[in-house]
Amino acid sequence: MAQKIPSCVWAFRVFSAFALTAALVFPLSGCAGRQAKPSYDNGSVRFSITVPKSAQVYLVLFQTDSSEPTLRQYPVRDNRDGRRVAVVRIGPGEYHYFFQVDGRAEIDPGAPRVEKDDFGGGNGVFTLEINNDGSANIY
Repeated sequence: MAQKIPSCVWAFRVFSAFALTAALVFPLSGCAGRQAKPSYDNGSVRFSITVPKSAQVYLVLFQTDSSEPTLRQYPVRDNRDGRRVAVVRIGPGEYHYFFQVDGRAEIDPGAPRVEKDDFGGGNGVFTLEINNDGSANIY
């Protein structure tokens, strides 16, 4: 005959399993939440990431197909919807980027592509094409 488990014990076991799952998922998945891919509007590309409000965040961007490639760091500001946002005026080309969150590199989960870098990590990668009508394609 099966032993009946009191409801308080059952509730404790369910709560413990939930708490353990929540405690492991956040650190193991990185601190970046679900993201929107970079978007183009009126001559600028908008990048966003969801991280804790206390985090210090920068966007690091590198144009790979330029005759004078330069690694640039851009400030990221808080947005009303809880995301951190950087709006950068850039021209057409291929770019590699990541977010620097409290000194750690975070790959954008919304990046159109991801490539490994030379340091054992990775970068988001996208190509920006500007159309004749002023719209853009990001892929």
